[in-house]
Amino acid sequence: MGNYMEKALPVRACYALKEPVNNRILILGLDAAGKTSLLQRALAKENVEPNFDVNPTVGFNVEMCQLDPTKRANYALWDVGGQDKIRSLWRHYYSGATGLIFVIDSTDVDRIDEAAEALKVILADQEMKSIPVLIFANKQDDDTALTVENITEKIGFNSATQERRKWVIQGCSAISGEGVSEGLRSLHKLLQAKTQMEKKQNNNFGKSNLRRSFRIKPRK
Repeated sequence: MGNYMEKALPVRACYALKEPVNNRILILGLDAAGKTSLLQRALAKENVEPNFDVNPTVGFNVEMCQLDPTKRANYALWDVGGQDKIRSLWRHYYSGATGLIFVIDSTDVDRIDEAAEALKVILADQEMKSIPVLIFANKQDDDTALTVENITEKIGFNSATQERRKWVIQGCSAISGEGVSEGLRSLHKLLQAKTQMEKKQNNNFGKSNLRRSFRIKPRK
């Protein structure tokens, strides 16, 4: 596995990081869904068109960026190849992930069930059970694209799913850029909310332990 995965290790920082990156976001989805194009769009500077002449990812790409430019939070985005032979390796990237971006090709009607099953397998893994999820319904600029509502229904996400896991689905187009920034900002909010909730739980746990440690035992 080592030699196979080492064939593609391009790492390009879009800016100089002043703080360590503790947040790792996985970008997964079937092949040709537009994962790398979305990544390029996310990294593109204002009024600069990214290069969409990309080959299918064999291995992974890693890029550093901010999901919300108005916030001081750095993220490492891991774009992992989606070909069938690579999907079995996805689980090796789960450990330490703080969020998931799952990209669906809205025009690939024949494989929407395959995409839904791939997402189901990811979220069932113990390493991924509590992380927030952004689903990009890509290629919405195509007239043949399924609507966001149709895709939400086909992948089985609903209000009950929202109670178990924080998720958001965003229609977008990597080519035009429509919906990309909105989706990334939504994911940032989910990640921040999860962090705040975990801090609150840890504080409550610490206070509870402190009270127990100072509790005076009654004399016998």
